[in-house]
Amino acid sequence: MLSVFPEITVERLDGYDEIYRKLSDRLNPLATLSAWRARITGFANADESGKADLGAQLISNLLLSREAVIITDHGGLLDGDGAFQAPLKNILQRVPPQNRPSVILIGQRMVPYRHRKEVEGILYCSLPSLAPAEIRQLVAFLLKDAGIEYTTEELNRVVQLCDGHPFNANFLAEAIKEYTLAVVLGDPSEITQWKRRRANQFQQDLQFSDEEAAILATLKDFSVLDFELLSQVVGGKIEEVSKAISRLMDYHIVEPIGDTFLIAPPMRDAVERDLRFSPAPDRHRRMLSMISNSLIAVNDDASVSLSLVEAGVLATLQEGKKLSPLFSSFLLPSHLVWLARRRYNEENNQEAIRLAREALERRQRLSPAGRVEACRFLCLAAARRG
Repeated sequence: MLSVFPEITVERLDGYDEIYRKLSDRLNPLATLSAWRARITGFANADESGKADLGAQLISNLLLSREAVIITDHGGLLDGDGAFQAPLKNILQRVPPQNRPSVILIGQRMVPYRHRKEVEGILYCSLPSLAPAEIRQLVAFLLKDAGIEYTTEELNRVVQLCDGHPFNANFLAEAIKEYTLAVVLGDPSEITQWKRRRANQFQQDLQFSDEEAAILATLKDFSVLDFELLSQVVGGKIEEVSKAISRLMDYHIVEPIGDTFLIAPPMRDAVERDLRFSPAPDRHRRMLSMISNSLIAVNDDASVSLSLVEAGVLATLQEGKKLSPLFSSFLLPSHLVWLARRRYNEENNQEAIRLAREALERRQRLSPAGRVEACRFLCLAAARRG
């Protein structure tokens, strides 16, 4: 039995193939390359109903050992209306009912009541911020502890600015100690703006070592990597890489999933925009080459993690190299959409158009969101070219 429940994330572009691969990687992490290729190829050849059955089967096998799987939403759990996205919905509908939780969904938002009966057997639990009375009590304690007097109306306004978040309550109390209550409440617009850019400011105030910057630059391109591959890419001593990852985890910038690491979802946009994590072209090429070359030593009988193969495939695509027949079955249309976006951001419009078109040619394996994304970058790149 696993010591902790296995966990996967569902991204915005994830369809059946991506979800199945993530479940496979977490529930059966090691297999020979030939076994992986047979499993992936068999899944790719199944129709939608067959793919949903195979995904449900993976979860059902886990239930035999009285385990559960945690699925965390990174934008792919619900559609714009708040209903479950079709791939995950169809998989969950095929999981046999249990007398205990077997799948734990952690979403960015709640499913509206009108959609809750679409998948039977799901219990919904809202995790709200602190209630106004709780925030009120916390703010009152912080202000009294600082020796600051306040009226009922002033306390109500401070509570309103907190948005139910205890971190905001502490920040406001510190601001009031520094600038006085009258000044802070006289113009709260700066407080409001601060709340919106908190993740950006938090990250910008940190000084990152060369190892930490290299780790974030790598994870920005390859969402999930294990410690061994990160160490090779960073090129530092094992002790320094370990210390760097530990510090990034302490600051909640990097999170572990099993034996792999990824950028914490709340910090992902801030890392994407931070120029400190955009390596020089020559270093970027070395990074891509190193990850791409990690596949060279892999053969059909070698035990590998799927995350390593996925990273190698993406690195090979970024380098502009052709995938060997050994790994061609691992290429997904969503990989092409992801790369089309990168090429568009690099203003390589011709390549963005080619990749988006190639992804759309494989539209039967693209999720609806993936098709929209491919069309968007096709149109944007074409318009930029004139």
